[in-house]
Amino acid sequence: MSQKKKAKYRKSRARVLYPYRTINYYKRKELWFPAFTNSVTYFEHFGYWAIKAHCSRNNIELTQKAKDSLKNLQAGNIALVLRILDLIDNETYSDMKKIIEERNKLVHPGRRGITYRERKRKDRAERLLNQAKQSIKEIRKTIRAT
Repeated sequence: MSQKKKAKYRKSRARVLYPYRTINYYKRKELWFPAFTNSVTYFEHFGYWAIKAHCSRNNIELTQKAKDSLKNLQAGNIALVLRILDLIDNETYSDMKKIIEERNKLVHPGRRGITYRERKRKDRAERLLNQAKQSIKEIRKTIRAT
């Protein structure tokens, strides 16, 4: 593997292992787009593993088709499944939905996201990203729960 590929691999691996550090970095630099998109990606990643861990703990056998379907779920659906399985509470679910909605405003054309030129909007963005970190923490707790 070339040095360039190794560096890229280490960087991507660090982002998965240290989501709070990544979100803090983008928040500090005021790079709102990657901050929100990474937050939602973490919801999808850790939510997938939380659901799989729940199934494993409860001896629920997933077929290959079910595993593939689970991998293809979007963040909003993963949040809903986590709530239905009672892996997260209503507050965490609500926070996740707000963050996903804000990410969708920033990503999808035709919608107006937060421009963050005003201090009030920056404060809102920072508050949402702090909620994202807390939500990720709650999801990760369910993966380790016995």
